Amino acid sequence: MVTRTSQRVYTGENNCGSAPVEELRSFYHADVSVALAASQSRGFSPLWMPSFLEERLAQPNGHPVWGKWSFTPSSLVTGKSRGGARVALVAHIPSYVSDPENIAAARVGGRLVNGALPVADAEVYRLLALEGNGVMVVDHAKLLGAKVGVMPVDETIDHVLTAPFCGSVDLASRYLPRHNEHYGRVSIWFRKEDLQSDVPAARLLLAGGSYFILDADYGLSLSGRFFGVRRNSAVGADAEKT
Repeated sequence: MVTRTSQRVYTGENNCGSAPVEELRSFYHADVSVALAASQSRGFSPLWMPSFLEERLAQPNGHPVWGKWSFTPSSLVTGKSRGGARVALVAHIPSYVSDPENIAAARVGGRLVNGALPVADAEVYRLLALEGNGVMVVDHAKLLGAKVGVMPVDETIDHVLTAPFCGSVDLASRYLPRHNEHYGRVSIWFRKEDLQSDVPAARLLLAGGSYFILDADYGLSLSGRFFGVRRNSAVGADAEKT
């Protein structure tokens, strides 16, 4: 197996200093929508879950991507199909919940449902139609009956949510042993009440540090952190200067 070495240089959390050619930065705020917006500003692009996990695999254990938990714009979306069947899917592409303005508006308006962002039926239909193009549909019945919490790494690899969460079976099989080696345990978290709700909703996916490992449970009313990447034109260039 070939291990990729990342060429990205981590420049800190909310740092405003000079930037290398390819810069990796973490953005933290007590409001998750503000953190997400920051990771999408000044030329930065947030890492989606598959990219974030690949970045962890490419970095040594002491690197900040291992030391910090992080949200990604990837999401778990629950709702119903056009035919009325309950569905669950994971999206690693832009969606309603990956827009920080939508999260901010729901927070201010008190419209979050148990910490999840309500979405329109049309958004669920749109994502279902994109299956295979950054969207993975999860077996709803199996997910409803699946285990939640800490479990052996072999059991985690076979969990119905793991491959969709990671983006592929291949990435899951490479990432989970490394995660288990680093943190000493692996766990999966999601809310079964989301699967049975009549309100279609979405939650951002989070890669945890020690306890919340593969997490589709965390509320959007809380704090947030995202890792963003920016490619600069030359070493020392600072795209934040105006």
